[in-house]
Amino acid sequence: MNKGFACFLLSFFFSLSVFSQRDTLIRNTTEVSAIAELAAYEDNMNFIGYGFHMSFPVGEHLGLNYKFMLGNNSERSFFLHSNMGSYVSVLLLTTSGNVNNIGYLAVILLIVPEGVSFHIPITRNFRLTPFINPLGVDYWHDRYSSKDYTKGSFDIGIKPTFVMFDKVMVAPSLGYKLLYSKDHEKGIELGISIGYRFKKEY
Repeated sequence: MNKGFACFLLSFFFSLSVFSQRDTLIRNTTEVSAIAELAAYEDNMNFIGYGFHMSFPVGEHLGLNYKFMLGNNSERSFFLHSNMGSYVSVLLLTTSGNVNNIGYLAVILLIVPEGVSFHIPITRNFRLTPFINPLGVDYWHDRYSSKDYTKGSFDIGIKPTFVMFDKVMVAPSLGYKLLYSKDHEKGIELGISIGYRFKKEY
């Protein structure tokens, strides 16, 4: 990595950490973030997606993860990512002849999270957030072959999260991603998110 760029990153994150030193401690709350992610696979195929991420608290440290992204891959083919529950729910509603019989099941599937995250406070308004998401799904359309691909996805990683003004978050992320398929495509996942915390009153 270029030394100048590395120094810039270190300075940036140090500045965020200093700036975020306020009187309140991080609380586990509902969080909504805009995200940008790059997934680079071993076969030189890259996916770039933009969308939003939501985390709903369960107890003091655990969060339920939901993520939706649109984008394209290195061949400029359309790309979509969502949690598997939402994908199956939409699939059932659009292919079933009797919506009434599967309506409740579709609603239940919609609320199934993609995975979980664990929030570890380090200092005031800074935390480390390991995450594991085994229930994702990726869809893309190959414009050259005109084929559609749908594959389940698994990712695991960590996000150092900086909180400013008690509610605004900035969180880079680094992870490992695997697609559920016979080829077992795997790669590195890099991301950045800026979000809002719906702060609880204590």
